[in-house]
Amino acid sequence: MGVAFAGTHIPLLALLLYFASTTEVSIETRISIVGIILLATLIGTAATLLALHKLLSPVNATVMALRNYWSHKELPNLPTEYTDDVGILMADTTRIIKLLDSSIRRLKDYDDLTGLPNRTLFTSRLMQAASTLGSQQRITVYLIDIDGFRALNEVEGYKVGDRVLSEIAARLMCYAGSKDRLARLGNDEFAFFTLSNHDVEPTLSSAQELLMLLSHPGDPPDTSFRVTASIGISVYQKVDACTPDQLIANAYTALQQVKRKGSNSYHFYSAELSGGLHRQLKLAGDLRLALEKEQLYLNYQPRIDWQRIEMVGVECLVRWQHPELGKISPAEFIPIAEATGLVIPIGEWILRTACQQNKLWQQSGLPLFTVAVNLSARQIEQPGLVDFVQLVLDETRLDPRFLELEVTESLLMGDTKHARSVLEALHDKGIALALDDFGTGYSSLSY
Repeated sequence: MGVAFAGTHIPLLALLLYFASTTEVSIETRISIVGIILLATLIGTAATLLALHKLLSPVNATVMALRNYWSHKELPNLPTEYTDDVGILMADTTRIIKLLDSSIRRLKDYDDLTGLPNRTLFTSRLMQAASTLGSQQRITVYLIDIDGFRALNEVEGYKVGDRVLSEIAARLMCYAGSKDRLARLGNDEFAFFTLSNHDVEPTLSSAQELLMLLSHPGDPPDTSFRVTASIGISVYQKVDACTPDQLIANAYTALQQVKRKGSNSYHFYSAELSGGLHRQLKLAGDLRLALEKEQLYLNYQPRIDWQRIEMVGVECLVRWQHPELGKISPAEFIPIAEATGLVIPIGEWILRTACQQNKLWQQSGLPLFTVAVNLSARQIEQPGLVDFVQLVLDETRLDPRFLELEVTESLLMGDTKHARSVLEALHDKGIALALDDFGTGYSSLSY
């Protein structure tokens, strides 16, 4: 505006000054004329600036609204009653920003496939419900995991999997009454919460109804996949010191208990369950260092031929002396080793240590006998197992006749072709094989 003022008024002022300097009037008169002209010029300029400001204020308001939305996510509140070009600009800006904000919020808070709230929005609503919960009320959270969904995607394809998820979402929405307390937390995980009076216990019938609802035949009809689910349930009361995140975590803990026992069932969270899970997590972390810190050791259980009254072999049993928790039962840490893959390095250490010990016994003059070592399913599945066993025998200089490898019956129920080829290759090297726990599983002599 200063440039416009200078460009418009400086030539005029220059002309007036020239006039004042050339006319034959007194100095006082000339000064008066120039002063009057200057005053009129200033008044005109102020009026012009005021008019321009009024004309440009809608534009300025629109710019400020855009800046506020960009910086603070504040929706514009521009007037929409004007019908001129500037008024249309403000109205269109308001409408577009509100549509854009609604789309952004939907992308942020809702799942694209099912249209259900996502974890963020579900947690927020759970927090709001917990903050307004009455002293005589409780919140029950149901965490639902679809059993075998990954296999469905791999066999039937992702389009069929998406239709199954959409069908499940629709069933849950009908059951819950609305999607305000319902969410899709992950790929095949759903959750919803209910409010009830304190004196109304969370009934088992609710979980049973959910299982029946999900397993009922329905869309998509072109797949043989039967939907079953595992459900973890946690309960919150006003007296509990529990956050919404912790409430969901408790439901996850209960869900893991269902998974460990099978599927198509449900479990309520308990503090004892949480303690057991924390112990498992600690053992899983500590087991990684147990080999390095020499906390694992072997016990050797003798095998006696009672007819000849002599020892004919030993079976090695792995034990764990935890520095804080004391002796850990193999029944507790072997499943953890299986689940984490640590059974591979532990199994290799057991085999090498047992062969070394047997060779030392032989060198000390003890009678010759076999040492039996258990092989896990994970070890059988590993490529190169036969070569590794041969390497250990070469390193320890133990004759294969004095090594026996035990496998469980259930191991043979997987990839029988691969398991048979591995066992035959070991047998061909002169290693004895034994079938452990026969008759406790499938009891099939054909295997």
